[in-house]
Amino acid sequence: MTDESKELTAVQQAVILAILDERTIAGAARKAGVARSTVYLWLEKPAFRAEVGRARAKLFEEGLDLINSNMEKAVRKLAEALDHGSASIRLKAAAKLTELGMQMHQNSEVEAKLKELEERTNLLGE
Repeated sequence: MTDESKELTAVQQAVILAILDERTIAGAARKAGVARSTVYLWLEKPAFRAEVGRARAKLFEEGLDLINSNMEKAVRKLAEALDHGSASIRLKAAAKLTELGMQMHQNSEVEAKLKELEERTNLLGE
């Protein structure tokens, strides 16, 4: 919890959690037991809006951590599917592994180019 979030009321903090959990502001307002117009008024306040942004970023990071921690397991399952009895499943697994491999290759190329550009930029700035 940040210093700004300590300034928020318990109801405002409940609304932030509801915003993360619901698809709409109206749904979040209903869930938290406040008027939709109140939520929109609070969203106009920089401290409240910033805390919503921080909460969303934290939730996103937690999701990425979960994906990363299960990536090896997921890839192993795909690799196991290459030996499945069904030709259709083998083909789908092979296609997905190939697709993921190509994406990883493209990402590493972009990272290398970005690193090179950063190094060139640093040299120009010196």
